[in-house]
Amino acid sequence: MLEMYAWGTPAAFFPNTQCDIASHFNQHNIIINLTFCGDWAGSVYAQSGCPSTCNDFVENNPGSFSNAFFDFASLRVYT
Repeated sequence: MLEMYAWGTPAAFFPNTQCDIASHFNQHNIIINLTFCGDWAGSVYAQSGCPSTCNDFVENNPGSFSNAFFDFASLRVYT
């Protein structure tokens, strides 16, 4: 994981000189819904011949995902 101190020098600095920024912005969250057994994966699993359902497999076999990770090439946030 990249630590904050390893980010390097910022490309720009916008000091808060005339605006109370804290009064206009609050804490924000980004939620990424991975939906293991969504529309596509759920139907593919059902056709795979594996026992049970995709939801049952995910719920009852958490160890199967211990090495899983996701690599996002980019993330765009529009406000």
